[in-house]
Amino acid sequence: MPTSHTPEITTSRRYDLDWLRILAVFMLIPYHSSRIFDIWEYFYVKNPQTSIALTVIRAVLDPWGMPLLFVISGASAWLAMRRRSSLSYLKERVLRLIIPLVFGLIIVVPPQAYLAWLGQGNTGSFWEFYRGYWIIHNPDLGNWVGDFTLGHLWFILFLFLFSLIALPIFIFIKGRLGTLVIDWLSRICKRSGSIFLFFIPFWFSEMLPGPSVGGVNIFAYLMFLIAGFVLWSDERIQSAIDHSWRWAFYLGALTLGIISVVRFAGIQFVDFSWQSTLFDAVKYFTTWAWVIGLLGFGHRYLNRANRWLPGLSASAYPFYILHQTVIVLIGFYVVRWDIGIFPKYLIIFCSSLVITLGLCDLFRRWSVTRVIFGIKFTPSSV
Repeated sequence: MPTSHTPEITTSRRYDLDWLRILAVFMLIPYHSSRIFDIWEYFYVKNPQTSIALTVIRAVLDPWGMPLLFVISGASAWLAMRRRSSLSYLKERVLRLIIPLVFGLIIVVPPQAYLAWLGQGNTGSFWEFYRGYWIIHNPDLGNWVGDFTLGHLWFILFLFLFSLIALPIFIFIKGRLGTLVIDWLSRICKRSGSIFLFFIPFWFSEMLPGPSVGGVNIFAYLMFLIAGFVLWSDERIQSAIDHSWRWAFYLGALTLGIISVVRFAGIQFVDFSWQSTLFDAVKYFTTWAWVIGLLGFGHRYLNRANRWLPGLSASAYPFYILHQTVIVLIGFYVVRWDIGIFPKYLIIFCSSLVITLGLCDLFRRWSVTRVIFGIKFTPSSV
């Protein structure tokens, strides 16, 4: 018979969450550097020649990068709401998300749009472009043609909106009825392999009338946020992850191969056909398998601190905000050089990593920039 209390994860700090967040954010350097050379859709800057080999980097990182960040944010919400009230949590979300978002949209993203605008054959100074930038002509706010865009900061906007939407659900989960639901889910997770069935709600999200971001329906990210909160609410669910993560990697690698074959072959399915429905199932299973694999791997091998962790953890959020603009600025000039694709990629990758890390180290030293970039004085989670 279910009890009114489920066993919570009692570790005072989960260092593996910090390390996984750092991994997911820092992997955006090779990911967005590869976007300049991949064979798929356009980007703010694109090399005249593309590369299948560099497209593989994107194909491997696409399924799990952003979903993992939303899951970690959900887990962080669980840990935060154990120590503070719902109102305090909401206030923290406003300070750490809205201020960096507004700053980023005004200062960080427009240079990317300007370079895309130049790439469309336009001429003029940045300030001439900037004056007309705020007139929205394109309903696609993730465009790469030089109109107003959210750029990579869509994550921060939707994390804030989804945090508001999910807050009543978080409160419910922590209440008496919610603990009964979590207890029921935890008992299901005791069955071998049942943790993999959690991909089904994400699969169903594909039927919702939302835009696709990164090949994922935007409402699936809300579910990933809630999933992170649920995963951390009971030790039995963590135990299921610990027992399944190796199989998650095996199965995730297999289904990732299937997805990659379809994508590289350029196969398109008719919307809502049985083929597209099956492909969506494989896609979301792959994402969930990689998330489970990484969470289990992190808990097994990364739940420990070292002297590098505080600085890297504090840098992760500003690193996310700054990295893509640095990549696009460097890439705009490097793609014009008369050298091979792989040297160009390595130059963009290495110089972007060094410059972004340098800027993060600089900005986390000053109180004003810590506020602007949402950096806590005690390193914590996004």
